[in-house]
Amino acid sequence: MTSAIRLWTGALVAAAASLLWSAGGASAQQVVPAAGPAPVQTAQAQPAAPAPQPPVKIVDEVKIGALAHDVGFLGHHRESGADINLELLFASPDILRYIWHPRPHFGADINSDGKTSNYYAGLTWGGTFYEPHWSRGDGFFALLSVGGSVNDGKISTTDPTRKSLGSHVLFKEGLDLGYKLNDVVSIAAYIDHISNANLANRNEGITNVGARVGYKF
Repeated sequence: MTSAIRLWTGALVAAAASLLWSAGGASAQQVVPAAGPAPVQTAQAQPAAPAPQPPVKIVDEVKIGALAHDVGFLGHHRESGADINLELLFASPDILRYIWHPRPHFGADINSDGKTSNYYAGLTWGGTFYEPHWSRGDGFFALLSVGGSVNDGKISTTDPTRKSLGSHVLFKEGLDLGYKLNDVVSIAAYIDHISNANLANRNEGITNVGARVGYKF
């Protein structure tokens, strides 16, 4: 009896040991997956913001001046008074690059004595020809303007104090010789002349001479 009990006890112990061994081996054989590196997120390149465009310039410069009226140069002095000169110069459009980038202009010579005043438009060429560097942006410049004008003067008259201009529509030329104090302000001696280039029966032109101050935008 005792031998049978020992036999059964040994068998149970062996079976339990076998089950424990099997369970332990299975646990040992379970492989824990290794944590791999985190996926790398590729940064997407953002498109560069477009550079801001400078505002389109329309008016480039304004000039104001005082002129002696009808000085007698290229003709006889007859008309009295002084002229106030006002002029706007516009930025040169790209279409004018073929003729050296002149600036369109519009202006007026207004007579103080009620004699001939004229209103004109045309093109202006020129720029700085010498920079002494006395101040920032300074320089000597020359400008030549050519165009047409309309006036309120006399076409034909016997009044000795008036000019017989031959037409209310005339050619106009102007010349500035001046100095830029900086990139903005300039001063210049100025002369302009209106006439019809002998295309009419009468052609007593008018020449004005004086000085102008310019303000550049």
